Amino acid sequence: MSTKFLVKWLMALVGLALLIGVCGSEAPLTWAAVNSLPGNDMACYRNLAEIESRLTELVNLYPSLAEKIDIGNSWEKDHLVGGGAGSDILVLKLTNQSLMGNKPKLFVVSGLDARDIMGAEINLRFAERLLSGYDSNANTRMTLDFSEVHLLIVANPDGRAYLENQFAESRENSQDLPTYQEAWGRNRNTAGCPVSELIGVDLSRNFPVGFMPNSDACWDDYPGAEAKSEPETEAIADYMQSLYGMERTDLNSLIPETTPGMVINLTEWAKTNKIYHAYHHTVDDHENNQALASRLAFKLAHSQDAVETIEIKQPADAPDSRYGNLIDTSYGLSGVSSFEFQLKGFLFPSQFTPCTYFEGSFADSWSEVLVLAARAAARPYEFGQGPEIMSIESNLIGTLGQLWSASGAVDSQFGVQSVPSVPPDPTGVVYSLRTPAWWSGGTAVEATYIPNSQNPRFGTFNASFNFPELGPDQSLVFFQSVNQDGKRGIPCAVSIYRRYYLLLPVVQR
Repeated sequence: MSTKFLVKWLMALVGLALLIGVCGSEAPLTWAAVNSLPGNDMACYRNLAEIESRLTELVNLYPSLAEKIDIGNSWEKDHLVGGGAGSDILVLKLTNQSLMGNKPKLFVVSGLDARDIMGAEINLRFAERLLSGYDSNANTRMTLDFSEVHLLIVANPDGRAYLENQFAESRENSQDLPTYQEAWGRNRNTAGCPVSELIGVDLSRNFPVGFMPNSDACWDDYPGAEAKSEPETEAIADYMQSLYGMERTDLNSLIPETTPGMVINLTEWAKTNKIYHAYHHTVDDHENNQALASRLAFKLAHSQDAVETIEIKQPADAPDSRYGNLIDTSYGLSGVSSFEFQLKGFLFPSQFTPCTYFEGSFADSWSEVLVLAARAAARPYEFGQGPEIMSIESNLIGTLGQLWSASGAVDSQFGVQSVPSVPPDPTGVVYSLRTPAWWSGGTAVEATYIPNSQNPRFGTFNASFNFPELGPDQSLVFFQSVNQDGKRGIPCAVSIYRRYYLLLPVVQR
């Protein structure tokens, strides 16, 4: 009996690709309370032990993206030898460690005042959002591939630990939590004031630029015996020097627009949500770098509808200023673009912000501000000036074609409608494949740009990609819109996936 073989060869090489993109971020994570602050409706705020444990856990979960750095000691760890007191000052560094280069650096500080519990929680959630979104969100991948994000979650751990003890004692005694004014905010330096309830230094006033000494060590806002007198502020200032140089001696000099890097200080207890930018020291400086910082601040605030005030940080002699503050020092000594985000607390009554107010739109909106800041950190002075890409869509041309078309929309007044000078109209869009245009070796290519004949502040664009241009798996494409002055906006990344599937022969016997 003969056996017949019917061999039917069906071999098709089919190229598939996917271009993802609305120029935004994925939804923030929802965190479930584990070890949180005691008190009614405070479970969304992780306590100090849980924060430090979570930093270790994130490093273990994402070893190629996260690193925990001990930058110094708290006052109690330096001075209470043998007692097991005090803490390390810990920074979580986020970046793709396999991609080397001189990356721009974003440094976000929270918890200088021990009472700033909202800022610390938002900062930690920002870290979790970046790490969890690396594989799924193109903008997050761009951020961690081509920049470094340094997060100091609790800058005043001694003060935070004492605050948590205050909370615990209140609950044990069936009392209300202390109000914001009653709660502990300073560090735990006992060397100055002899009154135990008034010891400590206000770390937010202990930095060198604009430092103003005060001889009353029992004053509520006591700035310390001298600038950087506290181990916490010394550690932070030294770490910023390692990131940015901090060797600027002429505080009146202008800063080049291409200067990379950004510093953000998260604070709270404000009557309105505010974004301050650092004090600039001369009229020329105010009219140049200051205007650029202001424009970027408006862009950052655009994703946070509740931001009601954007203004310059006051000079050191202003009665309502925090002299010797972090952002004046970071800008003054390095020139990096520096901002303070003041988060509006739950002021009526003057209590700590409950989770029902903090969770949802409030925390998510401020997280969006940090996400946008991270994308702008490569060149914040420049990217604050250009138009913004609002959306990107993509389509495959042909059923089995090897060409993708990307199209999107541009807006020149994204977040800057309130700036006195009207932003220049957009004139084009540029993109670069795999390597950002601002990175060494990156090359910008012009997309096809179509201005809006009815309203010149808007425009649309499109670009196409052949499969031979793409990598074997995932490729990032970086888009930036350009105005008539040649200034580019904050970059927006999208991902293209090119995959081939081989259908093997089907053999029928």
